[in-house]
Amino acid sequence: MRVTEQVFATLGFQSELLPHEIEENLRHVWTLSRSAQDRAVALMNSPKLHSWLSSTEPSALFVNGNYDAAARQSPLTYVCTKLMDTICPGAALIRPRCSPIVGQAFFCGHHIDVEDPTSGPVGMMRDLVSQLVMSYRFNVHKMQQMLELDASDMQELCITYASLIKQLPQRYMVLCIIDGIAFYEDSPTEYEAATEAVRHLLEVMESCKRKGCLFKVLFTCPGISHALFRLFDNDEVVTLPKKVGPQGGLTPAKWEASAEPYVKEWLGDISID
Repeated sequence: MRVTEQVFATLGFQSELLPHEIEENLRHVWTLSRSAQDRAVALMNSPKLHSWLSSTEPSALFVNGNYDAAARQSPLTYVCTKLMDTICPGAALIRPRCSPIVGQAFFCGHHIDVEDPTSGPVGMMRDLVSQLVMSYRFNVHKMQQMLELDASDMQELCITYASLIKQLPQRYMVLCIIDGIAFYEDSPTEYEAATEAVRHLLEVMESCKRKGCLFKVLFTCPGISHALFRLFDNDEVVTLPKKVGPQGGLTPAKWEASAEPYVKEWLGDISID
């Protein structure tokens, strides 16, 4: 067994899950009501989202959907999924090894059940670490060190994630999407772990501002976050209105005319030499 496969075994990583979730999310949006689809369109047209997408600096964004807080797949889930699908067409988890574009996502609503090995903030960080390993050829020594990783320890996972990001070339761009982070706010144990994870990811972003890759991180909440949003600056938080004006529902053309051009412009800034 190759060392990378051993690392995946240590982390309990299932590479087929994310592509399956992306395909499911893209289908599910068409089962939403017209008003729920309008909420997705409202986010797609958000100036703050456009600014975050077009920025060439490492940055963070937190979005309150002001929707059903219990919705495992919300209108925001669709926007997160379209971002991933634009970067990795066809729900491919990783880009070719020669590409400097790394898209990674974790859909918390798909991992609510306690029997799910990737449930909770620890499962989330374990999955993000695994996705990074799958997206870049890290040196063998680093991979061998990871075989000693305690995959149930949040601090070890966060430190490992930051260490991997530091090893990426500066020309790389990483888009890290976490949809439904507020699911972890109700349990004191999960809230504490989620706070640690979010803080570490924001520290990674700040570190990349000083020296590192273009690291962008997006967090969403289907309803209104009552705690985790406080970890962000005011200009990093978007809260959709309780009532969104009629947008005519979703159509492929609305994505192409709203957020997609910003993504494509952003991706065009990343060279592959």
